[in-house]
Amino acid sequence: MDLRIGICDDKPEWLEKAGDTVKRCAEQMQKKVEMYFFQNGSELLKEEHPKMHILFMDIEMPGESGIDLAMEVNRKWPECRIIYLTNYWSYAMDVYETHHVYYIVKEKFEEKLPAVLEKAIEQLRKQNRRIVFQCHGGVKANLKLDDILYFERDKRVTYVVTMEKEYTVDDKIQEIEERIAREDFVRCHTSFLVNFSYVKECTKKKMLLENGKIVDISRSYWKKTEEAYVEWVKRWAR
Repeated sequence: MDLRIGICDDKPEWLEKAGDTVKRCAEQMQKKVEMYFFQNGSELLKEEHPKMHILFMDIEMPGESGIDLAMEVNRKWPECRIIYLTNYWSYAMDVYETHHVYYIVKEKFEEKLPAVLEKAIEQLRKQNRRIVFQCHGGVKANLKLDDILYFERDKRVTYVVTMEKEYTVDDKIQEIEERIAREDFVRCHTSFLVNFSYVKECTKKKMLLENGKIVDISRSYWKKTEEAYVEWVKRWAR
């Protein structure tokens, strides 16, 4: 299947230039791509075209915000990898309200594209990774790792929490951590294993998750969690 890549920008000359650059880069990576071009949110969110695998999103467009559009894309195509494009660094913190891969200043687009595109494609491959649990009640759950917000150990059971549902399993946190071996998750407490992708705010002592859950960071895990979070943010902000 061809990789569907979209570019949303209000400037036709930039669309053409960026599209040629992306196609050339994809060819060098031996990837077949279908390119789609959108000059505004109405064109992007139409039902006439298929969902995008990767979307390059301009932040500043007349009468609308690329960040608000990205939120719509997150809901409409949750598996789409969004890469922000802008002329300014001032939006670097605002974009973290959305799920995205990178934030690129346009003047660095050609230089940064190979690494960014490779990372987006790798995330597409990884997002379908699954983990299977034998849950209480005789249920066997086959879950995408990307859908899991956190794991919480309470007494003799572990809760596997997604946005839609919570599962109860016997597996210990350490056993799960060894199974997933994933850089998006961090052990921030003896009882918690958290997916950074769902962290809205992180302080030295707590993390606020997108579902409103507040997770404590225990003293023995402060340094490890802080270092892991800084590295995670660096990877997503390049």
